[in-house]
Order: sequence, then structure tokens, then C-alpha cells
Amino acid sequence: MCDVLLFWRVTGVNMTTELNISSCSVAANFITGMISFIKLDILRSHSILVDRYNLFEIGLWGWGGLGFVIYAFIRRGCWARLSFSTGLLLIAFAFSDSVELITGAWWSPWWLLCWKSLNIAALFLNFILYRQKRVLLGKLPARVS
Repeated sequence: MCDVLLFWRVTGVNMTTELNISSCSVAANFITGMISFIKLDILRSHSILVDRYNLFEIGLWGWGGLGFVIYAFIRRGCWARLSFSTGLLLIAFAFSDSVELITGAWWSPWWLLCWKSLNIAALFLNFILYRQKRVLLGKLPARVS
């Protein structure tokens, strides 16, 4: 069993959270890499709950993106390309959430706001392409009334 200890200070209070990872595999290396990238030695005035929610989002978007990328290697054709691009966009969104965790706000550096906005627009474009392909294949009606 791998034990990963996260240490961070929020408003001057030292806290320790322990994550138990069942096997030291690729998943454990991914988590420890993300943790070392984030550098959880953060001094900010907002609550621990916001930090934990941001950590949850990093995991959600990162693992979701990884799932889409793996699915892209299983599938072939247009679905694989669409799945791969969606996976990369979700992983990029996870990295933008890690920058948000460091800076403390999603709007504070102007380039982070632009990054998140472009990422959401590209994800929406991928959804439109997905829907159009489903209509062309006859799996969805052309118009929803």
C-alpha cells in the first residue's frame, strides 16, 4: 500500500491529509505527479472547502480526460478523433483548475480566464460535432420539437 501525505498550510494552520492508494501503479504516479505539480503550500484567506473542491475538479476532469483518451485508442474513425480531442481538452481543463488552485481565483490572471473560456468553447464545439455525427448516422432525430 502506498501512502501519500499531503501537507499544506491554510491561514497559518498546518494540516495533514493522507491518501491511501491500493497499488503503486500508473494511477499512484499520476496522483503524486499532480500533487507535486500543484505545490499545496498555499497561504490564502479563503476556506479549505474551496481548495478541496478544486482538488476534486482536478481529479474529475483529469481522470475523465484520461478515460476519453483511452477510449480513443479503443475506437476507430471519427469517434476516435472526437474522443481524443475531448480527452485532451478535459486534461487541459484539469491543468487550468490546478492553476486556479495556486492563484486562488479563476478570473484573477487574465490569461487563466481566457484559457478556461477557450477550453469551454472548444468543449461545446466538440459537443456540437458529436451531435451532428449522431444525426448523420440516424441515431438522433434531425430536429427536437
